[in-house]
Amino acid sequence: MGWHHTCALASDGSLWCWGDNSSGQLGDGTGETRAAPVQVASPGSGVVQLTASGNSTCALGRDGWLWCWGVNDGGQLSSQTFAYAASPTLVSGLGAAVAQVALAVDYACARRTDGSVWCWGYLNAGSVTSLSFAPVQVAGISRDAASLAAGASHVCALKVDGTVYCWGNNNAGQLGNGSTVSSLVPVQVMGLDQPALRIYAGSDETCAIAKDGSLWCWGSSAVNTTPVLAANLPDTEEVALGMQLSCARKRDGTLACWGLNDHGQLGDGTLYPSGQPVTVASVTGAKQVAVGESTACAIDATSNLRCWGSNDWGQLGTGSLPFQTEPRKVASLKTAAAQLAASFASYCARLTDGTVSCWGQSYYVELGYGPQADTSGPVPISGLGKSVMQIAAGSSGTTCALLSDGGIWCWGMISNSAGVFDRQPVPSQVAGLPAAVEVAAGWGHACGRLADGSVSCWGRNDNGELGNGTSSFFEPLPTQVKLGQPAVEVASSNVHSCARLVDGTLWCWGANNAGQLGDGSKLPSPTPVQVAALGNDVRQVSPGSAWHTCARLEDGTAWCWGANDSGQLGNGTTVSSPVPVKVAGLSNVVQVSAGDTHTCACTSDGAVWCWGWNGSGQLGSSTADLGRDTTTPVRAAAPGTVFVEVSAGPDSTCARADDGAVWCWGSRNNGLQADGQLGFSPSAIGLAGCP
Repeated sequence: MGWHHTCALASDGSLWCWGDNSSGQLGDGTGETRAAPVQVASPGSGVVQLTASGNSTCALGRDGWLWCWGVNDGGQLSSQTFAYAASPTLVSGLGAAVAQVALAVDYACARRTDGSVWCWGYLNAGSVTSLSFAPVQVAGISRDAASLAAGASHVCALKVDGTVYCWGNNNAGQLGNGSTVSSLVPVQVMGLDQPALRIYAGSDETCAIAKDGSLWCWGSSAVNTTPVLAANLPDTEEVALGMQLSCARKRDGTLACWGLNDHGQLGDGTLYPSGQPVTVASVTGAKQVAVGESTACAIDATSNLRCWGSNDWGQLGTGSLPFQTEPRKVASLKTAAAQLAASFASYCARLTDGTVSCWGQSYYVELGYGPQADTSGPVPISGLGKSVMQIAAGSSGTTCALLSDGGIWCWGMISNSAGVFDRQPVPSQVAGLPAAVEVAAGWGHACGRLADGSVSCWGRNDNGELGNGTSSFFEPLPTQVKLGQPAVEVASSNVHSCARLVDGTLWCWGANNAGQLGDGSKLPSPTPVQVAALGNDVRQVSPGSAWHTCARLEDGTAWCWGANDSGQLGNGTTVSSPVPVKVAGLSNVVQVSAGDTHTCACTSDGAVWCWGWNGSGQLGSSTADLGRDTTTPVRAAAPGTVFVEVSAGPDSTCARADDGAVWCWGSRNNGLQADGQLGFSPSAIGLAGCP
């Protein structure tokens, strides 16, 4: 919980935020305040730790990369500027080795897997301050940190031997060393009678839970410069410290809070403040507790999320209700679409419960449910066994899924050593691949990005689309792409692939007959070549199925290159280009999707814009645009709908709304609209069976 916003990590790995969004702290690419949960695009891989402070949020990926968004007044996003970020931004300088993040209002710290501690941003320690945009290693923590806690202007580290060291502001004794002298280097907390198990930091207070479950605190308005045993809180399992509100979770799952209560934030049904812990009503078997400025939330025994206190910014997640003096259940984190992937004449959606449903044409058995038969609505894919973290679909019938254990499973049209394609009707696991964090699918080939940032590809390779330096027709097992740095994104299309590296540069490989590699030539390359014109500002890439590629840059602009016979580059012409050209008149882009001969993009206001060929209404604009090229973006018509993702297919488009609903337009043949109709629709149709 931040000051006025709340975020939750669902059991399927999806990320949801709600409340104040004036600084982009919800991470949904907009600045719109939300009174109910909105899903955030999961950064890179499944999230394993989520933290919020002030008006900022950070998420740690399963792959060890750290992403942050929201306000950046102190440089806590490590972005070399003070600019806000409305969507997840990679923290540079730490690599794929972060084990924990501790976020404060103006700074952040991370514990790496080697036990070292690194901090960045603005730390105001009274008479002494520090400012660094890049992470700096903390001296005196000799790679033996076990956990971190960040307060308003102080940090504490718990070492593996149970000792605690703190640094930063010490005006209230929050460093615990017996003085009120601030320090920018770690000083040891004195007076803990046994090793600490967990540590917590608040505005000007620090607490530690000892091995026997006793709670010890120091600092705060009482100016306890060394730890003092907290009364009435034996058997404490977790503590959440805020500015004027604190809560503790006991081992039996009961909750107790203390502090101000003007908005019911103590959760006891009253508005009376208390300097002593009071029991929170109607929450049993609590699994976690978090506090904001005047709001608290807890996960109960049945895994429901319940919140109470102030709701001025919608941070309770209960809609427009006033403040609540007792816990209320947060509006449902809906089992709805969490991600879309388009194939030749079909779509698949990953749902928020970790399952996958597909619909449309099944000529190549790309729907993964067995029969070679089109469907009249979304059909669940069985046999995957574990929760699906990501799906990817090639434009010619190859579909893959990344599972929660890092395994990749594929189905549909799969290349073989005989130089032809096999139809694989149900998912089968890819052999010889370590745990992956991302998957991309092309035409008979696929690629996986691993936790260390390396990329491996397998399958068809006659155009060099595996990026391993050869052009052998087929590779049955994954081979590593020759990249110079770790990748943070990989994307594939029919006969070429691209990888975005940790330094923000973009590299592509494979076929290049229309200049889709973006290096200024039309020569194929079996090894990655840089799209040099984009520098190191690339934040997302999408290769199209008919030889063009598009990318979103950090400044919110979209750029495309390659074939342009239908205006799919969006620069007002139909002239192809082997180097990137800027999409005309489009700003605040949060995602771009290149289809066959058309392209679409989502902008931060929830709109979808498309350009290129419109023979089947795939631009979604109006009947006036049907049957002709549109060389600059036109807005897809769906009044009142806020879109967060778009997926462009060959002659159709689908988009995911902020409520998890799926809308499609363009061709209705082969069951693409899941309504049993033929022909086309130039305007958005809500997809039945995908709420």
